[in-house]
Amino acid sequence: MLLPYPLDLAPEYLGKAIGWVIGWRPEGKRVTLAVDESGDKAIQGLKVAGTIRRVLEDVTTTGPSGSTPGGGPCALIELDQPLIYMGEHVLWVVSLPRFGGHGLYRLLVNGVSSTSIVPRTPGSMS
Repeated sequence: MLLPYPLDLAPEYLGKAIGWVIGWRPEGKRVTLAVDESGDKAIQGLKVAGTIRRVLEDVTTTGPSGSTPGGGPCALIELDQPLIYMGEHVLWVVSLPRFGGHGLYRLLVNGVSSTSIVPRTPGSMS
């Protein structure tokens, strides 16, 4: 749920504080991704499950409109089952925060609004 901007940051900060206290790490955690928007109408409305394998910092995405630098940590997620996206079998996605305050630590207290992209070579990501 999106709240007015200052309030929308609260779940992220609360999650970060709880994570620090309990020593929470996102790697290895199970997540469910709900596909609300997609360039492939065949997967619209799907829910897919996976595991966060790595937290990535400073990811730059490149698309038809150019390159966009990342604004915080994002998650490299291995899907439980391959997803057919635009005719290709996809097993890995990178999930980036879509809005400020919707980062990984928000998962401890609420859902996250994110943009997921399909990396071309997930094995080479560091």
